[in-house]
Amino acid sequence: MSGPGWRILIGDVDGKLRALCKIQTLADGGYSVLCPYHSAREGWLFKLPLGLGHRPAAPTLVSVEYAVHYSASDRVKLSHHRDGLVQFSSEVKGRIKSGINPLTGQPRGIGVFSGPIDHGVPSGPAFGVTAWGMNSYMEIETPRQTDRIFRHEDLYHYLCTPASSNSYALEGWLFAAEMWHGVRGSADDMRIHVGGMKFGDHVLATREFRVIPLVNTESFLGLQVSRTKTSFPSPSGFLFGGPRELSKEGNQIIATYPAPDKLFANAESLDYTPNGE
Repeated sequence: MSGPGWRILIGDVDGKLRALCKIQTLADGGYSVLCPYHSAREGWLFKLPLGLGHRPAAPTLVSVEYAVHYSASDRVKLSHHRDGLVQFSSEVKGRIKSGINPLTGQPRGIGVFSGPIDHGVPSGPAFGVTAWGMNSYMEIETPRQTDRIFRHEDLYHYLCTPASSNSYALEGWLFAAEMWHGVRGSADDMRIHVGGMKFGDHVLATREFRVIPLVNTESFLGLQVSRTKTSFPSPSGFLFGGPRELSKEGNQIIATYPAPDKLFANAESLDYTPNGE
């Protein structure tokens, strides 16, 4: 069971607030990330072998030709459970294969076993959402008290300059309990500044994160949004994914909407069928 959640809103260059995604806490201590504010419903999902050597400061570039590809005829949500299971499942229950196969102990559909929630994810973001073409996202005229709003002046710049940016990147970091000593602010606006974050070979920076507490665990999420530069084929869409698998392959699961035309057309479907696995 999940809680009501927090909407993540972005103040776009036109001055309007757009809903990027929604984060819900799970009763087991984990969380889910949903992207219901864009019209695209058919997606392309893949499991990419990044390897355990991957770090944000020195990313490993892996061609999608090496990935395992899937398709889905409905939107998915990304869930990170307390035990470390990270999986895509249905926004609407029962439309996408998910869960654990009791015979094999492996995820149904597309999923990996990453670090447990209580340990945090110290190597980099636990999840990320990249969005472009914001004029196709839901406009929010009356924000809620629980909304987390990132206005134009709050944003960082990642792999771009102010002049070259054309999209947005949300990073969600999973911090372990000891990081609470750096959190300050009211219940509806808690923040933490984290120093010594490395970008490239030599650049160190301090960044501010908006804090979202989780339930039944002392770990918590820290959110930041940056302007960035992308070159996706569709005029508007989004891409999101979770942390790497704790294995030699270091698999990461990623979903992108809308599905690119005719790309990997023979990919396995994740659509749920009553008699299918």
